[in-house]
Amino acid sequence: VYKRQDYHRELGIVQMKNPQWQKLAEESLQRAVELQPADARALVHLGRLYKSNGLKRRAEEMFVKALEWDPENAIALRELSSEDSTEDGKPGGLFKGLLRRS
Repeated sequence: VYKRQDYHRELGIVQMKNPQWQKLAEESLQRAVELQPADARALVHLGRLYKSNGLKRRAEEMFVKALEWDPENAIALRELSSEDSTEDGKPGGLFKGLLRRS
């Protein structure tokens, strides 16, 4: 049985696949997060949506929030490390700072 936030999250994930529904996807995912702020999966997808639309800062914020609720979230960790790699391919800036805080 789906909870309301699950419905909005899954709807947003499907909407992300259609370029014409990007705003609807954002609204659905934001609604899922409003209903369940600890939904790391919705936060990660919202970050991916922002990233795919060129909103790097917003994307990073969503990945960081996802890690606050789920510190082992592999997708958020990978997205932050790929966003913030140094020229030699090692994690830099924001990602490195997150590791130091742990």
